Amino acid sequence: MFLFSAYKLFKQAADLGHIGAKEELAFAHLVGVHLPMDFNQAKKYFDEGVQTGSAKSHFVCLYLLLDFINFLFI
Repeated sequence: MFLFSAYKLFKQAADLGHIGAKEELAFAHLVGVHLPMDFNQAKKYFDEGVQTGSAKSHFVCLYLLLDFINFLFI
């Protein structure tokens, strides 16, 4: 119950533009913990973070790109 309430508050903060809340929601959607796995929603939140200059969002997007490239060549 507590985690549901926390993610509900993250969603409210994200809707108001808080990038840290968007990143928390993105991680939850990326791994499917506490929220349904949704890569498109995670990417949307991380892309918004990149546009604001968030180092965390830049790192995750780079990591996902490199992981995908590695997947292609294995």
